[in-house]
Amino acid sequence: MSYAPSRVRLVSLVFIVLVSATVLLVTRVAHSNPPPTIHIWHCKKNGGGNQDGSSFSNGLPDLTSAFAAASTGDQIWIAQGTWEPTNPNTGFVLTAQVEIYGAFLGNDTETVATRGGVAAQTIITGIKAGYSPAPHVISMNNMAAAPVLIDSVLIRDGLATGSLKGGGIYATGSNLTLKNCIVTSNSAALNGGGLCFEGSGPNGNNLEILGCEFSSNASGFADGGSMFGSYVKGDVMNTIFRNSSAAGNGGALALWNGGYSLPLNVTDCIFWNNGAGGTGSLGGAVYLGESQANAAHAANAIFTNCTMSDNSIGSSAAGQAIYFSQYAASQCALYNCIIAMNGGAGGATSDPVGSPTSVLPTIQYTDCWASSSGHATHYGNGNIELDPLFRDHTSLGGLTLKATSHCIDAADYDRVPSDPFDLDGDGNYTEKLPLDYLYQKRLVNRPETDTGHTGGGVPGLTYLDMGANELP
Repeated sequence: MSYAPSRVRLVSLVFIVLVSATVLLVTRVAHSNPPPTIHIWHCKKNGGGNQDGSSFSNGLPDLTSAFAAASTGDQIWIAQGTWEPTNPNTGFVLTAQVEIYGAFLGNDTETVATRGGVAAQTIITGIKAGYSPAPHVISMNNMAAAPVLIDSVLIRDGLATGSLKGGGIYATGSNLTLKNCIVTSNSAALNGGGLCFEGSGPNGNNLEILGCEFSSNASGFADGGSMFGSYVKGDVMNTIFRNSSAAGNGGALALWNGGYSLPLNVTDCIFWNNGAGGTGSLGGAVYLGESQANAAHAANAIFTNCTMSDNSIGSSAAGQAIYFSQYAASQCALYNCIIAMNGGAGGATSDPVGSPTSVLPTIQYTDCWASSSGHATHYGNGNIELDPLFRDHTSLGGLTLKATSHCIDAADYDRVPSDPFDLDGDGNYTEKLPLDYLYQKRLVNRPETDTGHTGGGVPGLTYLDMGANELP
């Protein structure tokens, strides 16, 4: 039996040789198939050089060409200027999951991190001289394998007529991220003058919006003046919706069909000076509706630390600021919000928050106030009905609180969501959101005006104000 050790050694040697050969083969394969590099398409008005888009010095003078040439994973870098569509009948059509970055000055030394321009001067328009506006400034369909990112551009002048939706952006079956963008002066005959986002049912698609402005958009005959969402989940954060209108419901925002998916979280957002002006319109700023009479086809959204002010409806119905349909009311909620100074044809007898009388939506730690008595009261944990004491609600910059406001230190810390965009840059995406709409620190204690509680937080340790802006 003396041969056993030799056999063991032989088997071990063979095993080592096989493992070494496998490692060598894998190494060679890895070296022969390196990860693909990101291709960057540079766009610059009146581009010079060979205009192949390899740099700003060789910038493509036509943004439509970059949209058509880009493959999934590519980036499109856009220098400041006004970019018109080559084909005004279609606008700019995305056919691949790409990342689009604006606000470049057009220097070859710039990177995404060192861009020297601003979004307001990188304009993507639906208007080409001598033609009618494009039905959608930017459109995409079935871009779900990876999210499309649009960062730091201004999107304007889309006009979706007839039976069309989404004048500014029309996204169907796609995952979309918008950062630091301005979507303005777009309109649609139907839903979503600024953005129409129609996810694929039943589980929906992901929409992420950070630091954007939706303004002066309109829906001519339907819902969601600035934004309409169906089968949508994700986050809308630190974004303002203002000066928009709908002939139907939801002067700024309208949502349907969310019952199968995760909610859309709307956090630290401002809804100001929007209106739903049609007869019987509901939700001067926000309409949470349903396409069919069941929860699966109703909106699914959670609003946290939002401010809704100076919105209106054109009838005497309830919901000057926000309206919950029957089934949406069972799965949508408002936490830590300020809803005040809204109006409409119903005057003081109309409620800033509306819902069917048989259903009471979840509203907690929220100031729901009308300018005079007579409106309906929505009771719930921590709610108040007092003038929030804005510094000047007639001015967008005046929606911060005076030091004597009862909204200070009165919100529920437990309802603060996580930090999905890592706003403070500390690498922690699971911490509670640390900054407000103005990117100022949350949880600032104002003991001289303390209302006596700190919502659901730890007394003496966590202090959170209602609304989008924390009093510093």
